[in-house]
Amino acid sequence: MWLSYLKISRPLNLLMMLATMVLARILVVQPVFDLHRQVIHTDWLQFALMVLATVMIAAAGYWLNDFNDVEADSINRPNTNPVGKQLDGQKVMKGALVLTLAGVLLGNGVAIWLGAYRLGFLYTLPAILLWFYNIKFKHWPLVGNVVISMLIGLVPMLPGIHELATLNQTDVLDAALFNYIFIGSLGYGILAFGINLIREVVKDIQDMQGDDHIGSRTLPLFVGERQAKFISILLMLGLIRAVLYAQQMYLEEQDMVLPIYLAAAVQLPLLVTIAMLMFANSQKQYARVSLVLKLIAALGVGSMLLYNIPL
Repeated sequence: MWLSYLKISRPLNLLMMLATMVLARILVVQPVFDLHRQVIHTDWLQFALMVLATVMIAAAGYWLNDFNDVEADSINRPNTNPVGKQLDGQKVMKGALVLTLAGVLLGNGVAIWLGAYRLGFLYTLPAILLWFYNIKFKHWPLVGNVVISMLIGLVPMLPGIHELATLNQTDVLDAALFNYIFIGSLGYGILAFGINLIREVVKDIQDMQGDDHIGSRTLPLFVGERQAKFISILLMLGLIRAVLYAQQMYLEEQDMVLPIYLAAAVQLPLLVTIAMLMFANSQKQYARVSLVLKLIAALGVGSMLLYNIPL
């Protein structure tokens, strides 16, 4: 039974979130403070509690997703959803509620501890959106895709946002810190948002049969499979162009390492993914496209290892 609860928690996804936040703190935010010989404001205990709160809210969202997708999953992914079989649906729902409340309270506690009360919205609002997403938004064309992608895009930005909230922007030095942290955090947030949005649309194409059965009006059911594929390809081309903008910033500083990595790990695989998507016409093929996009997301996070402050 505990393995079933672990399964619906998506442990690999949660570990990816944890790794993203740790890398963002160590490789994107911390170097800015080191450059200016400043001490980072959020200590490791506060950061650990922040990560725990985020992971708990995300896990609750996954539990809710499986609870609400029992009927659709019986068609799209037979025998993969343990809710209603190995797990009691009502216990899953109550567990999701407990995880959500615990995550929100913990996150707000960290915000109060840091003296930046508005940071509490970073936990309260996503928790609310996840519940509405699972009840309503995921069944509407593109709305659910955008909402969940915004929440995923927020993950690499959280360490930076917590530091930005504690800075005094009237100070010249703090203003410089703000700019550097903002640029790095926003860049990785856009990358995470873009890749996840594309993947969400592809997953909706993959799940058309089950979604149609339960009356969902996801994007491919609203505009058609071919048009949804075209939109996904446009989004991939847009993301390739957005990454090119970051590469140009580094090339102006004669820094070739990160631009080359992004070309090899993000842009080239996206071009391959476009080709895969163009010829995909079955659930299995769409699942492969989704898996490649997940790999690209992981490689994108890995680029933090090569990140330098764009002076």
